[in-house]
Amino acid sequence: MQQRSAETKEKILLTAQELFSTAGYDATGVSQICTAAGLSKGAFYHHFPSKHAVFMTLLQNWLDEMDAVFSTASVESNGVLAGISRMANSSDIIFDQVQGHFPLFLEFWSKSIRDERVWEETKQPFLKYYFYFSQMIKDGIAEGSVRPMDAGTASRAILGLAIGIILQGLLYPQEADWKTELQNSMDILLRGLQNE
Repeated sequence: MQQRSAETKEKILLTAQELFSTAGYDATGVSQICTAAGLSKGAFYHHFPSKHAVFMTLLQNWLDEMDAVFSTASVESNGVLAGISRMANSSDIIFDQVQGHFPLFLEFWSKSIRDERVWEETKQPFLKYYFYFSQMIKDGIAEGSVRPMDAGTASRAILGLAIGIILQGLLYPQEADWKTELQNSMDILLRGLQNE
């Protein structure tokens, strides 16, 4: 019974993701999700109190996937700059994750402009990585591998570079090898951070 319940919940999420990605959040209703999933509204409301709850679950699932990619990449490194470089080297996984969710990714950002709850959820991973990279830079300064600088500014530069290249790769996938571009660009940035 528990497995069936988990399968039903997953079916709702996958169907909603597809509909939100193709029709948009505002144009998708609970009835459409239920019809496309072949489920009753009762089954829907057993798992989720609202369409918004489904949307927020999808957002959190996506953020958790991205977090797992970054966490795995950053754990096995020798030194601060090597850790950041290793994270950039995981860009193939990042691009694959984001590529499949790009329409939904745009829906999250569009919705976050108008919905404070979505904005709060969406900004959390960026704040997390802002503080994470800030601390890495401070640690690098302390160990002598990073030249003295404002850690917050360096953190914003790292995030801005990564997000900018990922976004370009999604908007213009054929224009460049974006995985290589991210690594090469991050190498340039890291050379600027390095203490000589």
